Amino acid sequence: MLASFFDCLALVTNNSPTGAVPLSSGSLYSLVIYETSVLAVISVFLKYRGWSKADFNLKISGRLFFAGLLLFLTYYAFVVLIYAFSASLCSSIKFFDANRIFKIGSLNSYSVIAASIINPIYEEVLLVGYIIGALKGKKGIVFAINISVLFRFLCHLYQGPLAAIEIIPMDLLFAYVYHRWEKLFPLIVAHGILHYIGFLRLSSL
Repeated sequence: MLASFFDCLALVTNNSPTGAVPLSSGSLYSLVIYETSVLAVISVFLKYRGWSKADFNLKISGRLFFAGLLLFLTYYAFVVLIYAFSASLCSSIKFFDANRIFKIGSLNSYSVIAASIINPIYEEVLLVGYIIGALKGKKGIVFAINISVLFRFLCHLYQGPLAAIEIIPMDLLFAYVYHRWEKLFPLIVAHGILHYIGFLRLSSL
C-alpha cells in the first residue's frame, strides 16, 4: 500500500506549471525503472513477512493469456457503451483532454512496450494481488475490493472525470475476476493491451 500511496502523492504534488503529467520515452523509462525498483524492494519485504510468489497466483499459460484478451474486450466494450451513453446525454462533455492531462513528447516503441509490460505487473500485483490478498481474510472480500478500487482511483485522479468513468469500473471488474478465478495473469494481459493501445493513441496526437 505504501508504494501506491507514494505514487498518488507524486501525482497530486506534480510540479508541472500546467499541471500536466510529462509523457515521453524518457518519462516512461523512468517509470519502468522506478516501478521495477519498488517491486524488487517490496518483494524482499513481503518474503520477509512470509509471502511467496504462489500467494499472487502468477501462473502464466496460453489459456490465461486468452482469458486476459477476453477480459480486455469485455472491459473495452463496457467503456464504449458508457461513453456512448454519456454522449447521448450531453454531447458537449469532454471527458478526456490528452493535452490537458499529459505534456506529450516523443514516444518510441521500446519505451511503450516496456511500460505496457512493467506498469500492469506493478499495478495488478500491488493494487489487486497484494491488497486483496492481505485484506480479504481479515476484513472480507467486499472491503478488500473497495480498498483496491479506492487506491487505483486515487492514483489516477490526475485524469479527471476519466478516472471515475474508466478506472473504477476497471478495478471492480478486475478485482471480481481475480476473486472469482484467483489468477493475476489475465489482469496483467488486459491491462497491458489497454496501455499499449492508449500509448499508441497518444503518440499520434
